[in-house]
Amino acid sequence: MTGRHSGWNFRGMRMKNKNPICIVDDEILNLDILSDILSKEGHTVITSTNWEDGLELITKTHPSILLLDLNVSGKDTRRLIRDNFEFFKDITIIIISGFIGKMDRRELENLGVKFFFQKPIDFEKLVSTISHLDM
Repeated sequence: MTGRHSGWNFRGMRMKNKNPICIVDDEILNLDILSDILSKEGHTVITSTNWEDGLELITKTHPSILLLDLNVSGKDTRRLIRDNFEFFKDITIIIISGFIGKMDRRELENLGVKFFFQKPIDFEKLVSTISHLDM
């Protein structure tokens, strides 16, 4: 747990929201860019590159917003949300993925996911979406 690339990491100087934003993505470049942008917007950001550390981080920090890649290190995000539905039901989940099929989207919507961003991510739109959620 010493660094972002080997586990999880905290970033952000000012706290805009009461609880942090958590990002779980195994694409380190995406993780770095998202974390930098959201930190500069005043959010406290915590990150993980894998599900094991990510789930531990989520349960310890209770983020208000969770940015999830659809597949992290070969693990299916839908299953993680489904298996932990009671815990995740109060967290706003935003899915980020290279491809989101209609069936995946429908299943995720049934699990409470309301926001989807396809890679490459429109960072301006993502920041705007998160800002509206923070109000």
